[in-house]
Formats: sequence, C-alpha cells, structure tokens
Amino acid sequence: MTLEAPEVSSDLTVVFEDRRVTISPRLSDSVAYSLIWRKRQWPSPSEDQIMLSAYVAFAACRRTGVFAGSFEDFTDAVVAIDVADTPGDNAADDGGEPDPTSGDTAVPPQASPLDLTPAPLTPPGTTGYPAPNPAAYPPPVV
Repeated sequence: MTLEAPEVSSDLTVVFEDRRVTISPRLSDSVAYSLIWRKRQWPSPSEDQIMLSAYVAFAACRRTGVFAGSFEDFTDAVVAIDVADTPGDNAADDGGEPDPTSGDTAVPPQASPLDLTPAPLTPPGTTGYPAPNPAAYPPPVV
C-alpha cells in the first residue's frame, strides 16, 4: 500500500488557549509522522487523519520554536488546528468579485492539505493491464 505525503503548501493556524499561530508545514514535518507512527503503534495516516494533522502541526511548531514540549503536551495545549485563510488569495472568498485580470475567475474546490486519498492509478473498472490476446497463445494440447 502506497500513501502520498500530505500536501504541505497550505499554512495551518494553530489555536492555543491564549494565542493563534500561523505556521507553514514542510515535507520534513510530514516525514516526522511517517517515521514515528509505527514505532508508537498509532493508526496509519489513512486510518486517522486527525492524528496526522495534529502531529504535522506539532512538528512544524517544534521546528519553528513555537512549541517546545512533547506531543502529548501539545495536544493538551491546542484548542484547534485549521487551514489558514490567506487574505487576498481570492476576492470571492472575502465576499467580493474575483479579479478577472488575475486569471482567478472561479473559486476552485479546495481539498484539505492533509488529505491522503491517492489518485487512482488506472481508470475505474480496469486492471491497468492490456486485454489478453487469444491468438498469442498456442492451442491447447489434447
């Protein structure tokens, strides 16, 4: 089974009881989770995306110096983790009209940056292998 790393290009807002911090996860933060989940006997990333999201945010906060405690302390201290809205990304998100000169004329569907659903490798209903050619096989010996 092959899992894709979560997309790490979106910033995350980590809400502590006393403050909000916006962080930018890197691939190394996702790799940290992939290295530890088996060792700690946690569910796989595809089975528990909440744990994955929390650990990626924790690793990014630890890397940037926002948080210095353990993962358990982090989960106790954090109220919520959200995908950060970047102001001005899309005027339609702010209730305005998109700027037609920017090429942003429609609001694209947004996937979670931590969505681990892999894209299908073959079209639905196919095996990915060519159909067998009966002429290529010798006739059975009777």
